[in-house]
Amino acid sequence: MQIMNIEEIFDSIHDELEEVEILLQQQGSGAEAPVLSRVGAHILSAGGKRFRPALSLLCGRLCGTPKGKRIPLAAAIELIHNATLLHDDIVDKAAIRRGQTAAHLLWGDTAGVLTANLHFSKAFSLILEAGGINCLQIVTQTLNTIVEGELLQFFRVGFTQMDEALYQEIISRKTAHLISTACQVGAEPGNKEAYIKSLVSFGYELGMAFQITDDLLDYTAEEEALGKKIGNDFLEAKLTLPLIITLSRSSPSEKQALLDLLLASQEERHAHFIWAKELIEKYQGFKDTYQKACEHIDKAIEALSFLPQDNKHLSLISLARFVIERTK
Repeated sequence: MQIMNIEEIFDSIHDELEEVEILLQQQGSGAEAPVLSRVGAHILSAGGKRFRPALSLLCGRLCGTPKGKRIPLAAAIELIHNATLLHDDIVDKAAIRRGQTAAHLLWGDTAGVLTANLHFSKAFSLILEAGGINCLQIVTQTLNTIVEGELLQFFRVGFTQMDEALYQEIISRKTAHLISTACQVGAEPGNKEAYIKSLVSFGYELGMAFQITDDLLDYTAEEEALGKKIGNDFLEAKLTLPLIITLSRSSPSEKQALLDLLLASQEERHAHFIWAKELIEKYQGFKDTYQKACEHIDKAIEALSFLPQDNKHLSLISLARFVIERTK
């Protein structure tokens, strides 16, 4: 079967994604407190890929989850994702989110935290009603994992030593588990219990590849395609895989210069960004980061090998391929 492009995948669930979007706006920006409505509308209007709800819908279709449950479960996953972004931006003191000013800079940290909490609450209600207590338990366990990942990262702020194992652990907790949960929650209410384990593994490996590719694109994408300036991770002195690989391979003098730069000001890092990119290129940091993402995609597709080879199966494989082929 021929691989589908991303437009074909999203077209196949276009009507359901529109219903998810309507529900998101109702739940995420419909608070009685006006400020919470404005903050919710702000982050939801910025869009995003809607990658997680799309996965939830596709897995739900594959497993026979009724449409009346697929829509609220997919919306709930996106509400949770947006809530974690609101919290992350406050913790990280981020200035930009999805190309626009971060919500906490416009309305303050308190409004950001409370809006995130409201989104969590709305999501839990949707999950409980559509998926039952089993789905709610899956989601709450995942949120525990995400918080643990955030704490792992937070306590490394200011430290320039992070190895690949720790990096993998952080992105596993902060990204991969939620993407895996999107697959599982979408599938749980269906009638294909034998498929769940495969979809959980698929989602986890896909999530690992998704974050590794994001970290790669922050250095290598064209700004016009990415829709924002590249190099944000480097400017914020975040140790992602391209830098970790480079630090492990560079000469003592190069390593020390790079570490000094990570401890310097943002202005210094901005001035030396091209030098850092050339150093990463020299030690094949970009090439090997991409290879790591490909390895996770291969594992994700292998996890699907036990499922029927039909168009629903093809949609998931095509989405996996898109993750490592995308430019933004």
